[in-house]
Amino acid sequence: MEIRNQNKIKKGELKMRKYFYLAMVMLLSFMGCMQESNITGPVNQIEKTQAHTIIMLPAKADINIEDVFSTSQNISGSTGGYLHLVKSYQAASGQMINIDCELTVPANNYSFSNNRDITMQVSDIAGVDFYPSMTFNQPVILNFTITGMDLTGIDPDNVGFYYVDSNGNLAPTVNDGVSVDLNSGTMKVVNAELPHFSRWAYAR
Repeated sequence: MEIRNQNKIKKGELKMRKYFYLAMVMLLSFMGCMQESNITGPVNQIEKTQAHTIIMLPAKADINIEDVFSTSQNISGSTGGYLHLVKSYQAASGQMINIDCELTVPANNYSFSNNRDITMQVSDIAGVDFYPSMTFNQPVILNFTITGMDLTGIDPDNVGFYYVDSNGNLAPTVNDGVSVDLNSGTMKVVNAELPHFSRWAYAR
């Protein structure tokens, strides 16, 4: 009788071990799926943003023309301010490229309490860089138009205005609209909200 009881106990222990191992296998499988999901998510996001290509400005016809167009202004965070850059140049292919870039810093922008020298510049990309680096408690507003571009092969519906990080990854901006006119070679973004100073550009 005692031996039978011991056998029953051993059988019970074996069953419990089987259930325990089965539960552990299921738990490890579930955790593996969660990790795979976490790894796949950001990779897919980066691939999606990297599908866009920054649009370049055409090369200049005159090698003596300045490489970078820029303007600077001393702006107060409490009263706000305004920068406006208007430049034109002839491209090597013959067309005239016109750049009109204006930045508005709203009043009561307490990200910087004192006056700051702010620089806005346009170089070889259809975009704009801002210095110095800073983040705002309320966005600054950018209106940016380029005309005279050769937009052959570009789908107007695929053109957007993006933040470009230091690794070249792109993130879309909040704005009131990006318009593209293939006939005049115009790209225009209206009221783009910039939460920080860095690089912002058109991409397709």
